[in-house]
Amino acid sequence: MDNLTSYKALFLYVLRLIEDSAETEDDEKLAELLSKDEICHASQPIRSCRSDDIQYQYITLRYGEKKDDSVFALDLSEKVRSALDLFALYLAIRQTQFELETFHPDLLNNVVVAVNASTLLWPKGQHFVEQLMIHHKKPLSMIVPSLYITQEQAHLPQIREGVSKLQEKVHEIYFDVHLPVTNLDYLAPYRPSVIKVSNSLEDQSEKRALLPIIRYLKRTKTTLIAGRVTSQITLQQYKMLGAKYYFGYVTDIPTPVKFKGFDDPKAAMRKAQRDKLKQEKAPVKDAAEDQLAIEEAERLAQQEKLDASIDNLYASAKPKFEDDELSRVIQLAEQEQQDN
Repeated sequence: MDNLTSYKALFLYVLRLIEDSAETEDDEKLAELLSKDEICHASQPIRSCRSDDIQYQYITLRYGEKKDDSVFALDLSEKVRSALDLFALYLAIRQTQFELETFHPDLLNNVVVAVNASTLLWPKGQHFVEQLMIHHKKPLSMIVPSLYITQEQAHLPQIREGVSKLQEKVHEIYFDVHLPVTNLDYLAPYRPSVIKVSNSLEDQSEKRALLPIIRYLKRTKTTLIAGRVTSQITLQQYKMLGAKYYFGYVTDIPTPVKFKGFDDPKAAMRKAQRDKLKQEKAPVKDAAEDQLAIEEAERLAQQEKLDASIDNLYASAKPKFEDDELSRVIQLAEQEQQDN
């Protein structure tokens, strides 16, 4: 595999992954946006609940004229979402390196970037992360991945090994918890020092969903970060729950940060190859769609026959039902009314 020693190599690696992995229309749209250098990251401060001082910077990916559209709102396939995790890591590396070269290290805030555990299971993702560990050690050492692990993934040896290696190279790892969950025991092998949740707490169900989090915090003294806090009421609620840090629109609008991308010297050739592959797949895809259409038409025809049969059954049973059961119920109700 490629040695990703430069920013250009990192960028082109991710761009080509997205182009080659594209399955949905939005995957294709994302590849085009990235090739035109129209995706950037937005930085949002993570503040102390007690003092409101900035402690970290949380980054997410944006596009659009005002750079306020989230790429994660698109209909993306699993591999393309994993490739986006890699792109976010690449941007975090660039931002951190830029700040290291510009400011005194004591003035820097560590960058928090969301990563799905499935990205660490993907061989392409593993290679990318390993290259960061080898060629981009210094900026990587200041980054904080916020890792989302499902309960099923948490027990996989590959995940445990990947997390263990990553922990040695980054500043710290936070663990992202998506509610609802019954408990957080699945995270016990990782001994998280910080967990992050993003719940609005607007209704009782969302508040009840936090019970496993509260139990875990009281038992382990783990630090809680509240994400996507949009109101002072929600902020106060999280403070009552013991949150140490928070971020959200309640205090800060994400600020777009733009780093110039790179042109792919093989773009024309690669596009021609992808177009050719699409043309070759088109007859197979059309045949499959035709077959599905035939099967769907047959299913609908059979359903119509079944519906008609059921209608006939009810129609034939209705007079008897009305004459016997329904009449007795009506009579009983009338009799009870007279007795009262």
